[in-house]
Amino acid sequence: MELTLPALLTAAILGLVQGLTEFLPVSSSTHLRFLHALFSFDAGASSVAFDVTLHAGTLCAVVIVLWRPQIIQKTPALRTVCMLAVSLASTVIVYIILKKAGITMKDSAVGADEHAVLIMFAAGLLVTGVLLIATRFIKNNTRDALSLGLVFAVVVGSAQGLALLPGISRSGITIISSLFLGAAPGFAGTYSFLLSIPAILGAAAMDIRHIAALDPLVLAVGFICAFISGFAALKLLITLIKKGRFYFFGFYCIAAGITALVVLLR
Repeated sequence: MELTLPALLTAAILGLVQGLTEFLPVSSSTHLRFLHALFSFDAGASSVAFDVTLHAGTLCAVVIVLWRPQIIQKTPALRTVCMLAVSLASTVIVYIILKKAGITMKDSAVGADEHAVLIMFAAGLLVTGVLLIATRFIKNNTRDALSLGLVFAVVVGSAQGLALLPGISRSGITIISSLFLGAAPGFAGTYSFLLSIPAILGAAAMDIRHIAALDPLVLAVGFICAFISGFAALKLLITLIKKGRFYFFGFYCIAAGITALVVLLR
């Protein structure tokens, strides 16, 4: 993508959307996919390169927010690392299974009708919304890292793997699964954000070879916007989780999913 004012505006918009939706449980991939379709943003290597840059911006945001969270200080470091390692291994296993089945987001983008793919993303957003609202009815979720172990790590990691399905929010599905397993809201959020670090790194690493396809200034604008909005989104989500209002996002996902389906199926 050449350095033009429209290109910079597009970079800013996509950066802001990526940062907000990367951590808010509303599926960043779905929002970016629809924005690409609406505004005809460059496809191919340039789009992939830009996605890598946006991931880098959100990665910096999560590292800064979680630099010294109180909940991590109270958890034995070795136990936390082991739980995250088990979760990550579970994510990889689920990814391999979905990849072989040909139903990951990238697989759905190859050789498929764009209209059908967008319908899949909208349907996935509805599923995310229903699951989010279901967390409203969870009671007695007060367990912390010291009382959660192998089963928790495997289930949450596997849930993160399911986020490779179109329309499923990574942060949403991992926090939802944590809450259903009895994790305290604060820990559920923190664990999800910690688990996002290797996930974001992995996504960026697979496509970093395309990074030279865009103008450096366009990349910088996208990075900065993704970082700022990602930082704000993380702070907002942590506050809402602790106040028990995480399920609010479910209403948005359902409304957005229904709206998208109505437009696509009319």
